[in-house]
Amino acid sequence: MVNLLSLAAATAAASISILDHTQLYAVDLANTGCKDYTPVGQFQFHRTTAEGWNLHAVAPGQFQIENIACGNLLTYAGSVTGTVPERSQLVDIAGSNTVWNITSTNATNPTGPFRFIESVSGRVWNGWANDPIDNTSSPITMERNRAADSRQLFYFTQLLLPSFSYDSFCLM
Repeated sequence: MVNLLSLAAATAAASISILDHTQLYAVDLANTGCKDYTPVGQFQFHRTTAEGWNLHAVAPGQFQIENIACGNLLTYAGSVTGTVPERSQLVDIAGSNTVWNITSTNATNPTGPFRFIESVSGRVWNGWANDPIDNTSSPITMERNRAADSRQLFYFTQLLLPSFSYDSFCLM
């Protein structure tokens, strides 16, 4: 079990990871790719910069989400052209204007779960079930907001990158 954060704590943190409804998979920038339109999906949570995000408040409850490895912003594939985001995959794009409404689904539990709702279309993140053959990853797409759909629930946790010392790499 990971230490879950409230929205206020996640906003104040140096960097966070965003976990799916199972709390086993993290929102992950594929191969830590720093080019525009790099897919963002779910990957087994293993605390890397590909899973590191910063929340930047733009208004109460509204945020831009930045990947710490690249500095690019989390958006969806059709955001630049104005395409309706239905079934659009999450991607990372430098200079994106996408704003996410992050709302708690449990008023009595400050650590979530949360829904990530695109501020213009009202579409929400949907984490798809993992393929049993390749169970390490699956896509996250934009879907209609369905209150009873657990695949649309996410949590925050501290990133806590693994640490190492220079001495561990020195030859004796």
